Amino acid sequence: MNVNNIAAEAARNQGSLSTTGDGGLLDSWEGVVRELVSTLRFGVVQITVHESHVVQVERTEKVRFAPPASQKPNR
Repeated sequence: MNVNNIAAEAARNQGSLSTTGDGGLLDSWEGVVRELVSTLRFGVVQITVHESHVVQVERTEKVRFAPPASQKPNR
């Protein structure tokens, strides 16, 4: 599932609750956060809360490159 699919799913489920196997309630944003974290190699997942409710989840991903072979490492 890519980020666009996750965002679309979150928009469809906004405000909805699902039941977990043990009878507890799980907000849909938790699944979004789990998916974003599980597919992230380097970066940040930021959760925005307004009046005790999660209203936004952002993912910032870093792409890291190895230094060129001709470049000497800094000492």
